[in-house]
Amino acid sequence: MDISFKRLNHIQICIPTKKEEEAKKFYCGLLGLEEIEKPEFLKKNGGFWLKIADIELHIGTEEFINKSKRHPAFEVEKLNSLKKYLETKGIRIKDDKSLPLFNRFSFFDPFNNRIELLESKSNEELQFLGKKVTVKIDRAIKSKHPKFDFEYELNYGFIPGTLSGDGQELDAYVLGIEEPIEEFTGIVKAVVLRYNDNENKLIVANQDLPLNEKQIEEAIYFQEKYFETEIKMMEAK
Repeated sequence: MDISFKRLNHIQICIPTKKEEEAKKFYCGLLGLEEIEKPEFLKKNGGFWLKIADIELHIGTEEFINKSKRHPAFEVEKLNSLKKYLETKGIRIKDDKSLPLFNRFSFFDPFNNRIELLESKSNEELQFLGKKVTVKIDRAIKSKHPKFDFEYELNYGFIPGTLSGDGQELDAYVLGIEEPIEEFTGIVKAVVLRYNDNENKLIVANQDLPLNEKQIEEAIYFQEKYFETEIKMMEAK
């Protein structure tokens, strides 16, 4: 028989018995989840139900809670802002290694249940393609990397007022300028997607500088050779 799975209906995690009120303060108060009515015949079992995204999160109760790797994972928006919010509330955070297309981290409820949050790595950066940006250069061409033994072959800096996967401003390579500079305004010609890191990079150059993927790949090799990458180019107009 072929089973036609339609969608995920609910996830259940467990808390110790008689800890419902403490759990509600965390899940409803701190996380802002909406409690939904639990069927009358199940109320005697303890716990409560919540609405989360388009499914339900069932908080059950058990006498003993054993440590486990089991955990739910939810895709969210504004991952870094959520992380900072949880940190300000004193919530325990686990920094997870990024996945090929996602940044992520986990946090723990008061009962040591782990919940993972993920956000697509590439969506925000790709929105910069073709846009004019100003790059503040903090690692000029021919300068040394502050930690690793290599020299910058391009001017390299960040876009003020942005946020990347590492929680800092979005970084950018400036192509076509052969001397050290402090600031550069140009067009985002490409985005470098790092599949084994938690941040991506912009490629910025003058509007009239012709660039192809091979040229970019060769120009940024001095640093990107340490990462698994893909280059997304600006569409030709």
